Formats: sequence, C-alpha cells, structure tokens
Amino acid sequence: MSAEGGGAVANDASGSVVAPRSQVEGENAGMRPSETPIFTRDFVLTCLASLCGYASFYILLGAVPLYVKHVGGSELEVGLVVGVFSAVSLCVRMPLGRACDEKGKRPFMLIGAIVLALCGLVYSWAGSVGALVASRALHGLGWALFGTAVYALVAETIPASRRGEAMGYYGISSNIAMALGPAIGFAILQGGRFGAVFAFSSAMAVLAFVLTATIREGSGKTDAAGEGGSDGAAKGGSLVLRDNCCERRARGEEAGQQGVCQTCHDFEADRRLHADHRHRAHADPHAGPRHHPMFERSALLPSAVMGVLTVSYSAIVSFLPLYAKVNGVENPGFFFTVYALALVTSRTFTGRLSDRYGRAAVILPGIGLIAVALMLAAPLAVNVVGVGVIGALFGLGFATVQSSLMAMIADRAAPGHRGAAMGTYMTALDLGIGAGAMLCGLLSDSLGFAPMFAISGASALAAMAVFVVLDVWPRSRQMKRGAPDNLARGRAMGSSDK
Repeated sequence: MSAEGGGAVANDASGSVVAPRSQVEGENAGMRPSETPIFTRDFVLTCLASLCGYASFYILLGAVPLYVKHVGGSELEVGLVVGVFSAVSLCVRMPLGRACDEKGKRPFMLIGAIVLALCGLVYSWAGSVGALVASRALHGLGWALFGTAVYALVAETIPASRRGEAMGYYGISSNIAMALGPAIGFAILQGGRFGAVFAFSSAMAVLAFVLTATIREGSGKTDAAGEGGSDGAAKGGSLVLRDNCCERRARGEEAGQQGVCQTCHDFEADRRLHADHRHRAHADPHAGPRHHPMFERSALLPSAVMGVLTVSYSAIVSFLPLYAKVNGVENPGFFFTVYALALVTSRTFTGRLSDRYGRAAVILPGIGLIAVALMLAAPLAVNVVGVGVIGALFGLGFATVQSSLMAMIADRAAPGHRGAAMGTYMTALDLGIGAGAMLCGLLSDSLGFAPMFAISGASALAAMAVFVVLDVWPRSRQMKRGAPDNLARGRAMGSSDK
C-alpha cells in the first residue's frame, strides 16, 4: 500500500489498482449511483449541440436528391452524390477517433460544425452535378468530424455508473432531429426554395458551434472502474468499482453473484478480460513509445454486432414502406411515426435497466425484438395496424441495443481511447447501413420482400449467437474464477481507508 494524492492506493492480485473511496468518488462522495447527476451543465449542452448538428444534417436528407434533379442530374448521379457522403465519412472516422483522443474532442466538434455551416452555402453555389459531388464530399467530412467527436465527448461527460441511462437520454437528441429534420426541410422546400433549406441547415450548424464552444471538455465526473484518472492509467490497470456502487447491495436493489451488485460484476469481468493485454503493453520496458491504434480493440465485437444489426435497419427502413405500399397500405409512413415514438420512449428506461442488470441482459432481448420484427414484417405489414406494430417492436429493440452497446463500448475503452472506440463504432455503423441497403436490394430483387425480411431477421439472430459465444460466456467464466473475491478485497480496503 502506498500513499498517493492523500489517500491509500493498493494493487490487487491481478495487478489492477484499487483506489480509496475519496479518490474514486471525488465531489460525488456520499452519493449512490442512482443519485449521481446525469443532467449536468456540460451533458445538457452536449445534447443540445448534438441536436442542432443532427438537425443540420437531417434537414438536407431529402432536399439534396431533389436538388440534384433540379440541376439536371440523373438517378445514377443522385446515387453518386448521396453515396460520396457515406464514402468520405467511412474513410475518415477511425483516424478522426484517434485524433480526438490525442487532441481533444471539442476542437473537432467545432471544426465539424464550421464545415457543416459552410456546406449550406456551398450547396447554394453548386450549379452542376460535379460541384454537388465535391460539396457532398465536404459535407461528409464535416459530418464525420462532428459526429465522431460528439459521441466520444458524451461518453466522457457522463457518470460511469449511469452510463447506459445517460446514453439513452443522449440518443433522444438525435432521434428528435431524425423525426423532425426531414419534415422541416420539406416544409421549407415548398415552392422550390432550395436556398432557404440550405440557409436553415447552416443556421443549425452555427448554433451547434456556439453551444459546443461553451462546453468544458474534461469536466465530467466518473465513478466506476477504469475511470479514476492518472493512478489507474499510469500503472496500466483499472480502478475496481468500489462501495459507492455496492452500497446498493445494502438496500437489496441488486443481487449479483455472491452478493456483488451486477454493475460491479460486469465491470470486473471486463477488466479481467482486457487487463492482461494492457499489463503487457505497460510492463515491457523495450516496447518503445506506445502506439495508439487507429481502431479500439475492445470495441471491435460490440461494433461488429451493431454493424450486422444495421443491415436489418436498412431492410426495415428502406423496404418496409415499399412492401406495405404494394400490399395496399395507404399511409406506410405511419411506420416512421411509431418507430420514432418507440425510440424516444424506450431510451428513457432501457439504459437504466442496462446499468442495473448489466449490458448483456438488455442487449440480448433487444436483438430478439429486432429479429421478431423482421420475421413478422411480411405477414403483418399488410395494413396500417400491422405497420405500426412492426414500428413499435423494431424501435424498442433498436433503441435498446444501440444505447447499451454504446455504453458497453465506453465501459471497456480506456479514457484516452474513447475517441478511437467511437470511431470504430461509427465506422461499423456506416458500413452496415451502406452494405445493408445494397444487400437487401439485391435480395428483394432476386428473392422477393418476404425472404429478404426473413434473411435479415436470421442475420440478427446470428449476431446474437456470436455475441453470446464470444462475449457473454467468456465473461461469465472469468467471473467464476474469483472476481467477486477481488471486489470484496477492494471494498474491505476502502473500509480501512475511512
């Protein structure tokens, strides 16, 4: 035991750092996790900045294809202009994530917001398809800058013990922009006023810039494993979650293995899975300077699962309205209304469940709901009620999985690697949506809508199986090797510090 920063610090048998309660909790001392504030000044500002940035993007979602036709472009050229946006974003997300870790998140949000604001003006001046392709490429760069950095920033602004809940609340900001942005864009566009649409998009980006400029990066307070700052980072270990979480045991709220609460259980399992690799990286005196990888290794599996699930997203969002229309549903757009309501509503409680019962306990049922929605798409989407049921099931499942996977990625990434982690996640998201749209189009064209929905549902079940085999079972086996004893040792050490 040694004294650092005015408190005792100990190492457990596996080499991780057990910090005293005062060091871990900081100014949140005495608070239980359910009392640790989420809606801090900087979290609210980040959510508002995200809302404005996403609105700037979604307002143009339907206007840009129409503008390509307005300047004389063909359907093929519409696809080229739309596709170059995703291509540029995909190419730069992972390098940007690493840069965010090295230079900070807020500067890239600010640069991204400036680029998004300029794009509105550039679109107005673009009078040819070639100019629009260049404008759209610039727009993709700005979106990658802003979007990657804001995800990484929000992960560090929220308390770790309520990360799932906070990620759910944060997701509402993008959902509101997604629900209202295209409608606002089309309303302004009435009468062919493309300039007004572009100007409004730029104004939202300017507002995102102003809000981002007031955010204090690095002000977030954390209270969980791996969040303790310099001691854990310097020694190559991670802080074991302490009594500030396990106080919930005394109230009987969370019964985990051998009396350890589920949040401690999950964090300790993650720590054990990744501690050996991190320890070797720090312990080798001949390793030379540490290389910060372009992608975050701990984020690969959750990101891959999300990438596969976005294939199902493409199947539902792109093709369910077409299928419903073929079957005589007069208003297939009702799907998007119910879907958006399910997204926003479920985000208010599913994240809290993942904090209490563990990420996997929420992710697996969420994937199940996605698979059920896809399997039922063909038989149900023949009337407006069935379309609404599919929207509710898919919205609930997708919101549950997305928030919990994002929280899991933030849990497992070291504080200095969250930019790379979110860059990895966003790259998988872009790949899944882009590849999913093409794959589902090929399947529906060659096999029909019903087999395409069924195959997409099967891919979701396959992602669930891979997640269980490669993540849930290994972590469960790790916990059976004595992790609760380490947690108990940590709590006892904390009691001696008081």
